Amino acid sequence: MLSSSIRTEARDAIQGLKGGADDYLLKPLDPYQTLAKVEAFLRIKVLQDELQEANADLAETVEELELNRQELAQKNEALQREKKVIRNSLLEKTYLLDELESSNQQLAEVNRQLIRNLDHLVDMLSRIVEYHRLQNKGHARTVGRIAEYMARRLALDPAEIDHIRTAALLHELGTVALVGHSVVCPRKNYSKKEWQIVGQYPILGARLLQEYEGLEKEAELVLYLHEHVDGSGTPEGLTGEKIPLGSRILLLANEWDELYQKSSNQSAVSDLCKVLQVDSNHLFDPQLLPLLFDWIDQEIPAERPAVDMVNLSTISTGMRLARDLITNTGIKLVPEGTILTESMIESIMKYNQTDPLTELLAIYRN
Repeated sequence: MLSSSIRTEARDAIQGLKGGADDYLLKPLDPYQTLAKVEAFLRIKVLQDELQEANADLAETVEELELNRQELAQKNEALQREKKVIRNSLLEKTYLLDELESSNQQLAEVNRQLIRNLDHLVDMLSRIVEYHRLQNKGHARTVGRIAEYMARRLALDPAEIDHIRTAALLHELGTVALVGHSVVCPRKNYSKKEWQIVGQYPILGARLLQEYEGLEKEAELVLYLHEHVDGSGTPEGLTGEKIPLGSRILLLANEWDELYQKSSNQSAVSDLCKVLQVDSNHLFDPQLLPLLFDWIDQEIPAERPAVDMVNLSTISTGMRLARDLITNTGIKLVPEGTILTESMIESIMKYNQTDPLTELLAIYRN
């Protein structure tokens, strides 16, 4: 059995431990035991201090992580908002691009329609001129082909070529206003007094063209149609390159076709070219002549079929028309190349009683 003192110490130790003591020492104190316990407690204290410091670091780290988490959450929310803004912006831009594409298509169609309308206007005006000048039928279109050929050879801008071609088709528009006067070229066929009247047709034509939006450039080219490189032309007496290039092209093309159509059918093409060469020193741009001659070589036969101009009363069967047979009201009665028959001649004579024909007929010589 334990002594009472031992039992008492045991109860005290138990109570002390329950009361929060970390350990207990029995009396009498054993110095070795006491030293060992002190060293153990010191190690525990060091570990506790390290643990407390580690817990403090851990708490600080957890706090930093929480702050980072909150910052990341905020950034993620901001990113989501930005993505939403970008998505909405992309949708808006897509919508605007679709609207822009639709508008561009509509504008392109409107532009095409305007071009078609302008082409129809030019065609109508050129037909009005042809109706007014029946004896010069097809002249403007020929001038247009020549002018376009020379402009392309000069490698001009496509828009400039279009302006020149259109101006060629409409260069005689002003003749419609010259009531009672016929217009032929060249200028030397007129007296000075006659030319003061007849020579105004490019000015009149330019004024008419200026009234139509989109034909301003054509109006300028027509206005200076009769300017000469030596300054002797009208209306301003411009010289050399001061004359618009398109006007210089039109003048040469116009003079050639008038010369060719009005010349005797016995005239050789080479002789007609020499006439232009003589005038090139003061009327035409000499650099354009080679281009015209190239076109002539390609389009005009060297030998012209002989043609006679005969009265209506002298026509007979077997004759072949060298030009369209046109009434004074502009109706094409018989096309070029037709061989006349007896019934056809009777029809022509009957038609002449109600709608007179041109005075002379062009007939290919047998």
